[in-house]
Amino acid sequence: MSSLLKLHYFDLAARAEPIRLSFAIQGIPFIDHRISRDAWAKNLKPNHVFPLDQLPVLEFPDGKMAVQSYAILRYVASLRPSYGLYPDDSLERLRVDQMMETLADIREKTRVVNVMQDSPAKEAAREELLKTIYPFYFGRVEHMIGDNKYSAGDHLTISDLVIDSVFYWMFNIIQLNIQPSILAPYGKIRRIQELVASNSAVQLWREKREVKSLPAVAEGVVH
Repeated sequence: MSSLLKLHYFDLAARAEPIRLSFAIQGIPFIDHRISRDAWAKNLKPNHVFPLDQLPVLEFPDGKMAVQSYAILRYVASLRPSYGLYPDDSLERLRVDQMMETLADIREKTRVVNVMQDSPAKEAAREELLKTIYPFYFGRVEHMIGDNKYSAGDHLTISDLVIDSVFYWMFNIIQLNIQPSILAPYGKIRRIQELVASNSAVQLWREKREVKSLPAVAEGVVH
């Protein structure tokens, strides 16, 4: 039996990617279990292998499982406090949490439109995202960043990883044809993306374990 934590998710840089990056940044070995859509649909979900029939799931060495992406993210980010990914200070945590919840709102409003059937109504909803909802939320995110170097203060935290992940998902995974150019007026958000991308641990992770979107289940121990 392995003594490592095991993260179950699809081979996508979506909800689990901030968790993977938190492991990598802190130098914590873990089992990165990537599940194919076929295996999920035909076996794992019908057989209720995971507690809520959804991913990501964090599995402990004794077989117990934890669910909900942000709960898992906060736990993993707290394993080595010296890295400060989820700060000890309660006010700093509040700033991190409010940013993450705001990004969750953006993701959910986008997801609702993405899953609509192609129709004039979907196109109208997409236009509302671009013209009304995104400017409102992106402006509020910029305001929350304020004069900080990072999204919640002067050092990297999980809210920065979530910002990077949500916009990657928005531009590269969903099918709404949303272009990165929508961030042109939002220099603080773009700076956060650049800071995450330039982090040496993030760069190493992406070189070693970049998402390949392979059809088969992939499992590897990452050190």
